[in-house]
Amino acid sequence: MSTTTDEAAQLLLAAWKGATRINGLPSRCRPADLDQGYAIQDALLLATGEALGGHKIAATSVAGQQHIGITHPITGGLLSSQIRSPGAQVSLSGNQMCAAEAEFVFEFKARVSPRSTQYSTVEVLQAVGALRLGIEIPDSRLSGFAGAGAPQLVADNACAHVF
Repeated sequence: MSTTTDEAAQLLLAAWKGATRINGLPSRCRPADLDQGYAIQDALLLATGEALGGHKIAATSVAGQQHIGITHPITGGLLSSQIRSPGAQVSLSGNQMCAAEAEFVFEFKARVSPRSTQYSTVEVLQAVGALRLGIEIPDSRLSGFAGAGAPQLVADNACAHVF
């Protein structure tokens, strides 16, 4: 892991913990591409010291992509502390995205690891243990998130906030 990756992760983590915003990552540690963005995201999730509770896909629709100025879906991690129990109340105070998104939540009974060949529909369905409905409340640590670009939004954990 590079010094700039760690610096970017620490800046995002400080904003996350302090419920503050940053005006983008400084140029010295701003990710230039998606690979760098995901490296920062990995460092950010690791730096929290928390358990990963799941994964999310952001900007799956053209409208969602246009809203945040990207051209394809991005992924992020959901920390266990970000996942709420059914019926939990969540405040939108300070949330700059002000969105609540209905989501399909796939609970897997078997691990689906990356591989060089695509999984078949049957293989994926066999790995799913349950399908639930959920609500995601995204937010970003980046002020002006809509113009931040995909690499920074990926670094910001794909705007994961509360699920």
